[in-house]
Amino acid sequence: MVYEKDYYTILGISPDASKEEIRRAYRHLVLQCHPDKNPEIPSGRFNEVTEAYKILSNDQKKSKYDYTLRMSEAFKGTPETTSDRSRSRIGPDLKISINVELEDLIRQNKKTVVIKRKGACKECAGTGSKNKKRSKCLTCSGKGVVPDLMSIIFGGNKCPHCGGIGSYPDRECKACCGTGQAEESFRKTIQLTPHTKNCIVLQKLGNYPVGGGTPGNLIVGLNIKEHPVYSLRSLNIWGNLEISPAQAILGDSMEIDVFGKKEVVVIPINVKDKMIIKKEGAGISYGDRKGDLILRFNMRLPSEVSSEEIELYRKILDIEGGKRKHG
Repeated sequence: MVYEKDYYTILGISPDASKEEIRRAYRHLVLQCHPDKNPEIPSGRFNEVTEAYKILSNDQKKSKYDYTLRMSEAFKGTPETTSDRSRSRIGPDLKISINVELEDLIRQNKKTVVIKRKGACKECAGTGSKNKKRSKCLTCSGKGVVPDLMSIIFGGNKCPHCGGIGSYPDRECKACCGTGQAEESFRKTIQLTPHTKNCIVLQKLGNYPVGGGTPGNLIVGLNIKEHPVYSLRSLNIWGNLEISPAQAILGDSMEIDVFGKKEVVVIPINVKDKMIIKKEGAGISYGDRKGDLILRFNMRLPSEVSSEEIELYRKILDIEGGKRKHG
């Protein structure tokens, strides 16, 4: 079977990633790329992520895929150069988390976060070498993996001499000890939207790989604080509205605050507890789309009752008693 896609690159993981790392990468990406949650992302991206996970999460399929990759590299007509190998390598993802309010999503606020990652060493331009040159590893011929027979001897497919990089620095950079990495920090402004769920994946803002290559992704997990009244479902705002027995029987109108926006709600006559009404177009505006405001009525019994109210309730009780006698 011939595979035309690099499933490791699609998930943003290295070929030696564990099952848990594969699962986590898929879970983060599938939420970020799902058409229902992020319609601005092409659906093809979601299909690619799903396809990659189906192959790499299945031991038998993954084994066949890895074997095909090794054979493909071993029998290429044109040997892979050190620079090609370096460019094809992807660094590990960087995961952080931030706290956000539900209102941040609704108002489409921006959040600025400080990112601390392993960046490219400035002294050697990320090469790990003082003269910015790397030599091809002769043990694996620059491929980073050893043939099947050697893997049995050394215990694993990763080359024991270059650590799977495919090359080594000509003259080790003292600033980064030959890794090509250096700790760095920078600020990044993140745009929140009503469609933002659980996490945001920012391409190529993760850690740089050892020996140079492409940075991994930055995965920003969102800890969305639960709102006491409202919740968000797509562009619709769901909420609970407490009403008194009198309002439920006689009907009423009341003004409520929905994240800084005043909305007038009409309570129909004879409302039942837990009844739901919808106010179209009063939800979230996003692009040319508008959501609805959906409210559930909750009957609220008074905790304190005045003497006047007690007298009125007694009259109601007498009326109800008369109805029962004549019934």
